[in-house]
Amino acid sequence: TDSNIRSIKEICKEQWAYVFYLAMGNYWLKEYEKALKHVRGLLQTEPQNNQAQELEWLIDKARKKDGLVDMAIVGDVALGVVDLAGLIRLAVSKSKS
Repeated sequence: TDSNIRSIKEICKEQWAYVFYLAMGNYWLKEYEKALKHVRGLLQTEPQNNQAQELEWLIDKARKKDGLVDMAIVGDVALGVVDLAGLIRLAVSKSKS
């Protein structure tokens, strides 16, 4: 019947919104892998959905940005270790003279 079909459509819309908000929440929490899992699941069922496409783009952009920031932090730490090793060598060589 028409009312059953309407009810099924409403349930599907509610489930879609639930998964979309899970993806958004994980994006805000910087849980990008979880967010991508949810949004890509949505895009499998609705590949042309603009909201899901936009969210996927935002997640990918944030992942790349955070990845670059993480690499910069690792690089700074590595430089700090090298600097510290140099200072230790300098101190040891001065103490021997």
